Amino acid sequence: MTGEQTQGQNENQKLRRYIVSAVAVVLLAVVAAVVTIIALRGGSEPPDKIDAAAFADQMSAEADRVRHTDPQRSLRLRIAAEQLDPHQRRRAALAHALVTPQPVSSVKAGEGYISTMALAPDGRTVLVGGTRTELWNIADPATPVKVSSLPAAVGEVSGAVFVDDGALVLAAEKTLTYWDVRNPAKPRRIATMFEGPERLGPVAATADGDRAVVVSGQSAVVLDIRRPDAAAKLATLPARKASTASRSARTGGPSTSGTGDWRTPR
Repeated sequence: MTGEQTQGQNENQKLRRYIVSAVAVVLLAVVAAVVTIIALRGGSEPPDKIDAAAFADQMSAEADRVRHTDPQRSLRLRIAAEQLDPHQRRRAALAHALVTPQPVSSVKAGEGYISTMALAPDGRTVLVGGTRTELWNIADPATPVKVSSLPAAVGEVSGAVFVDDGALVLAAEKTLTYWDVRNPAKPRRIATMFEGPERLGPVAATADGDRAVVVSGQSAVVLDIRRPDAAAKLATLPARKASTASRSARTGGPSTSGTGDWRTPR
């Protein structure tokens, strides 16, 4: 056995001992608290006669109460309850808690509503767009900090995506713009890449920042954005009418000429 394998086994054994010790500490602390409560209330029943199931139910109820405000404590309580009184219901609740993500914090783009969000590749900056558009630092997810706001003249944002290294493609009103956000505290508008006849919709882009696609009315416009100040339209993907037969099948009857649902080409 090599030294690395021995070291790995030792680390695994230490981790298992730590987990067992942590669970034991939680159980001892909870049992001590219950014994104290019984003593304060004048209870005469000895600790070894405490109803384990009822006690575990109380721990589970407390875990439910604090699951949003203190998810770590909630998880510890569920582990302790399952250890104290193993039951299928408790195991199911513990498994659900382990696989269900819990919100850590929240951000709000001022007054109004949020219509789009985008996360920077480094995971530290998030754009929150809507009535107002702001950049937030979420390096510490528990305490997000607003870093800056984009000018109100940008308008209501309908789509955004981070590209390349510190660049942002933003769709707002009828305009697709390119921003330098390497310093999120001072976002800088680089260029207007596209202006549509109608309000723009969601936007997507390649990670390297070479191509972007934005919804404009009933179409999707593909752009070459390698040079943001001279972005070139590569293609327009128009929506197409569904056939009369398919519309009739969906609606249960004949369709009116010139109307129907629209779908982008496959």
